[in-house]
Amino acid sequence: MNKLSYETYDANRAEITAAINHYQRILYNEEPATRLNCPLCQKYNDGEREDNCKGCPIYEVTGKQYCENTPFKEIYRHTFDQHPHTTNIQNQCQTCADLINEEIAFLRSLHPFHEGDIVEVTRTWTEEEDNAYDAGIVYDHPTGPITEISMKGNCKIRRIWYPPVVLALISPHESPIKSPHKSRAQISYKQILNRGRKEIVVTGFYNILKREDLPAIYVDVEPYFYQLTDTRIYSSKEGYINVGDTYSIQGFDEIMNHLHKCSVRLHTINKQLQIENANWEGVEKTVDI
Repeated sequence: MNKLSYETYDANRAEITAAINHYQRILYNEEPATRLNCPLCQKYNDGEREDNCKGCPIYEVTGKQYCENTPFKEIYRHTFDQHPHTTNIQNQCQTCADLINEEIAFLRSLHPFHEGDIVEVTRTWTEEEDNAYDAGIVYDHPTGPITEISMKGNCKIRRIWYPPVVLALISPHESPIKSPHKSRAQISYKQILNRGRKEIVVTGFYNILKREDLPAIYVDVEPYFYQLTDTRIYSSKEGYINVGDTYSIQGFDEIMNHLHKCSVRLHTINKQLQIENANWEGVEKTVDI
């Protein structure tokens, strides 16, 4: 399977949601499983062109036309063999039900988001979207990193689940090894507009040491900071600073000034310890007692 691009997903959010609900109805014999009833087929497959399915998110991830390499093909083959006299897939057939649920899970997986991505919840979702993803409607719209993705495709942000259909990608997760200066502690950020206000979203931490890797004299006296996890650092002045936290320009500048002072202090301590501890490590001696 190929990775679904954010652009293709963004252009087909409504159709993917409708397709999930289409298969929910198929599961209960409320709708036939045909090309004419599938929202994605209605958009990308008229049954007459050689390039049918081009642009469809299913085609993008499978590289195949007509839902090859998806659970739908197994549903089609099973129905043709076992239920040849009906266009409805039989929900009293356990094989049908299992295959339809696999198709629903596949459709729910059609989104471009990954753990660690910085996203914004753009709006409250509709009842149709809630039916498709079964997330339970909430009304806050945070910005932050995705910490977990469920089997239903829902994404957890700050301990609450959100369906992918309402998420906008601000910054994709990148491994710290992609940092341009591997030996220097860094914070990456993205500039955003929030209702006309200029704001800054923290998007990553790079090459920041943990407490146990720092000199005791540094972390015993303020100011200092150190890494807690890949997405969180601790500052003696600011407390927890997380990937996804949003600041005003002034607030972000104050944090950066504090962290810079900490870094200058650590550099000075390391230089001092280098001089004081020269020729100490590994030396063995004997003393009379």
